[in-house]
Amino acid sequence: FFGVVAGFRWIELMFGTGPKGFDSSLGHFVLYFASPAEVLFEEGRLKASKPGLVAETCLRTAAHMLLGTCVLSLGKATDFMPFLEPGSNPAAMPFLGFPRALPAVYLLAIYVYCTLATAMLMHRLPMALLGIDTVDPMRTPLLLATSIRDFWGKRWNLVIHR
Repeated sequence: FFGVVAGFRWIELMFGTGPKGFDSSLGHFVLYFASPAEVLFEEGRLKASKPGLVAETCLRTAAHMLLGTCVLSLGKATDFMPFLEPGSNPAAMPFLGFPRALPAVYLLAIYVYCTLATAMLMHRLPMALLGIDTVDPMRTPLLLATSIRDFWGKRWNLVIHR
């Protein structure tokens, strides 16, 4: 993850498309390139985080961890195949077990979402503790996407889209 983010940030540096202010001092430059969360700048200065951001980030992280734990518990209890016969192999079934295997796909998708959201919020937490605002990558829930374009362009791919 860090390699991908750093690669895109180097491309921003080469083409001069980084945020205004990241190159105004060595400290801003290092902070922007070393942080996995995208640091926000305002008029060439680091943007201060809003009051309550630390508590909000901690609560959202805990909520995603709890939801992920619940989904993982349900998935483990049903072997991630809630409506299939125990021991069945969806790969050997016609149409990979669909539509009866669809809840298993949803369980896995929700678990992956919770894992990614937790990781991204944990990257945001140290900056919030320092009083620095960062981009909230999960501000638009993935599960509310109405099309593939909406999912990829406006919800998932925020690091490149911005």
